[in-house]
Amino acid sequence: MTTIDKAKDFFEYAVNSSQYTSWKAKAKESYQMYDGQQWTAAEITTLEDRKQPAIVVNKLAPKVDNLAGTEKNNASVITFRPRTIGDDTDRLMAEGFTSIGVNWQENQDSVYKNSGVFSDSLICGIGWSY
Repeated sequence: MTTIDKAKDFFEYAVNSSQYTSWKAKAKESYQMYDGQQWTAAEITTLEDRKQPAIVVNKLAPKVDNLAGTEKNNASVITFRPRTIGDDTDRLMAEGFTSIGVNWQENQDSVYKNSGVFSDSLICGIGWSY
């Protein structure tokens, strides 16, 4: 069995596992709740029979958005500090590593991606990244 076949087997096992399918159903419901689709089909039918509108006062989305905004406001930038004070070589090395780290963050859009991961984890419990 090749490495690719082994990887495919692991993937198929994970996708078909009861834990994943259970989480996937709950995650779909969680995103629907976040988007304001909070009535079930039976509840909507009951409301329509009574000639009542299915009004949703979504209190979940603003709370999630507030927490996500707080995370964005507190996003950090990679910074390196020298171990020894007064040593120009260590200071220059730390500044070089800081430049590399900041460049990496900008080129990879890591702040944006991390914010998306955090928002997803608030909504459905797991935030995915590459």
